[in-house]
Amino acid sequence: MPTPPQPTDKPSPQRFDPAELRIEAWPPSPERGMIVPRISAGVRVVHLPSGREVVCTEHRSQHHNRAAALAELARQLAGSDV
Repeated sequence: MPTPPQPTDKPSPQRFDPAELRIEAWPPSPERGMIVPRISAGVRVVHLPSGREVVCTEHRSQHHNRAAALAELARQLAGSDV
């Protein structure tokens, strides 16, 4: 007998309309030592309808920072009544 799906603590990922977002990236600072990423590291995501802004510089990869910033933005918007 198949088991029914269990609820998870993770919310389903929110999809954003690209026209509602402004995404900016910038290069890493040179004082990071010998290992300097070759791609932009910092990411700022602005949700234009709500004016919410999320900045992420935790990861060395721009792609990871962008995903983390979008996840944080989705969490913030889910907590508000936008």
